[in-house]
Amino acid sequence: MQKNFLFLGNPGTGKSTLINCLVGKAVFQSGVSFGGGLTNFFQKHTHNEAVYMDTPGLADRKLKDKAAAAITKALRQTGNYKLFFMVRLESGRVVSDDLATIETVLDSIDMDDIPFSIIVNNVKKRQYTAMMKKGAEFFKVVALINACKYSTPYITFIPTLERLDEMDNEFMQLPREVETFLHHNAPAIVIAPERVKEIKLTDFKMLVDDLKDQLELLRNDNAALRRQLEGLLQKPKFFETLLNVVGTTLLPLAEFAATNAVNLAALLSGDLTAVYMDTPGLADRKLKDKAAAAITKALRQTGNYKLFFMVRLENGRVVADDLATIETVMNSIGVEDVPFSVIVNNVKKRQYKSMMEKGDEYCKVVTMINAINHTTPQILFIPTLPDLDEVDNAVADLPSDIEAFIRFQAPSIAINPADVSEIKPDGFAKLIEELREQLELLRNDNAALRDRMEELKKKPGFFRNLGEGIDNTVGSFVHKVTSWFR
Repeated sequence: MQKNFLFLGNPGTGKSTLINCLVGKAVFQSGVSFGGGLTNFFQKHTHNEAVYMDTPGLADRKLKDKAAAAITKALRQTGNYKLFFMVRLESGRVVSDDLATIETVLDSIDMDDIPFSIIVNNVKKRQYTAMMKKGAEFFKVVALINACKYSTPYITFIPTLERLDEMDNEFMQLPREVETFLHHNAPAIVIAPERVKEIKLTDFKMLVDDLKDQLELLRNDNAALRRQLEGLLQKPKFFETLLNVVGTTLLPLAEFAATNAVNLAALLSGDLTAVYMDTPGLADRKLKDKAAAAITKALRQTGNYKLFFMVRLENGRVVADDLATIETVMNSIGVEDVPFSVIVNNVKKRQYKSMMEKGDEYCKVVTMINAINHTTPQILFIPTLPDLDEVDNAVADLPSDIEAFIRFQAPSIAINPADVSEIKPDGFAKLIEELREQLELLRNDNAALRDRMEELKKKPGFFRNLGEGIDNTVGSFVHKVTSWFR
């Protein structure tokens, strides 16, 4: 099937230059234009089995009817489309004309949930630096870009490239992350020609003015900005996709949420309500039967679950009782590959520092935590917090990275109550003893530790997701293991 890369945007957004860079030669006229744009009609060029399409801009008053006809013609070609809309930042402000173009073009396609991408081109140095920090300014711009009735998490920013700046018919190799976005990350869709209606520009000017007012409101009214973000949250996987595309972690989003009082309790699911459940522990001999019944009851509620198991480090050693709890509870859920998270709480200062270095000790502890049948790459270490240490009924603000993990990064799953069997604590004590022996073996037998590590490495994506910033530590882990206990 033919691959179509269709670039849509107003005069001066750099569509033609961008296509010239992608095909490696000046196939379309590009450069500085005083007044209207340089593209006056629908143009296309085939390169490496893909068709690159350039169209004039709807905001060019002299050419608006030709532009509408050209875009309609481009959308009625056959094949698979990647739709790229060019959006400008002028003095840090999103241009309403560009959002009006998105809305007008997508209104002409008689299909639901059309995926598309945004290219914010020619971003000045200072603004680009701010965008790459993925902090408050970044998320604010994302909210503004999505101010029209169509939204997308597929957004890329291209800095002003000196070689192209104000040059005619110039081209160059684009930054690798831009190439990756355009060729691999950007979504595609098959559009049947009969689904494309003639683009109507009767209300275009009114739409531009309405969007200008909307953008002004979002820039100056925090409550309106918050509502806009919460609206985006209700779109399934919006921020998860955004963060994957732009290559950042959830921490900046958590900080932005806290600063702007945005409720992000269920970022990945789009559900803005959350129920927090606490249960007694299975290792309490006096309460084990009540604990088993309580956990079974908790698992049989309706909804989407995030499962957090608390694991202790006592003198640097993983506690067997805690792993036995994970194994017992997970065995009661009759579903394969149930995702869950482990929280290692109240980690003393020296140990916490060692864990945050993501070195040998970190890898060793992670391997110990995953000594059971049920494994997870989602592990969080929480240091001893002075405001909570040995204080009854204390409350404190958690560090933002911890909030980010619990609220956003931890995986979730819908559990059918019928899939949960009664938890039986009868063999719990025996399981603890077996796990105690297993942990002892891993601590003292290099070969056993190495073998367990190799088993974990075979699990798809396991070490890729194992803690933020693990970098090359895992790769060298197996080679170093023989020196740990000398």
